[in-house]
Amino acid sequence: MQSNVKRRFVDAYLNEVGDMRIKVNRLQLYEIIISAGKDLLISDLGDTEYYSFDRAFEVFEQLSATNVSEIIEQNRNGTEKIQQFIEFRELSESLKEVCMKFISPFIF
Repeated sequence: MQSNVKRRFVDAYLNEVGDMRIKVNRLQLYEIIISAGKDLLISDLGDTEYYSFDRAFEVFEQLSATNVSEIIEQNRNGTEKIQQFIEFRELSESLKEVCMKFISPFIF
């Protein structure tokens, strides 16, 4: 797993600057990290202006990976809960109508 993670980072780094000996600025590092599959805000990078490859990879390793399947599952669960709420509301409205039919003769 670690080698795949590093490979993605190396590929993104090379794609961005072309050579691992070239330092990258904050914006480039931000784009490299996003391309390699992790999520962050540019402000998470602090005040450092330029990063060597090794330092950039250290920063990358410290970040947690974006778990796309977990996000999809949370979305699916949220969608199911919304659907259940809609069904519950429809049932509630139907029950209200039925109750009103039985109660209305007794209301003046």
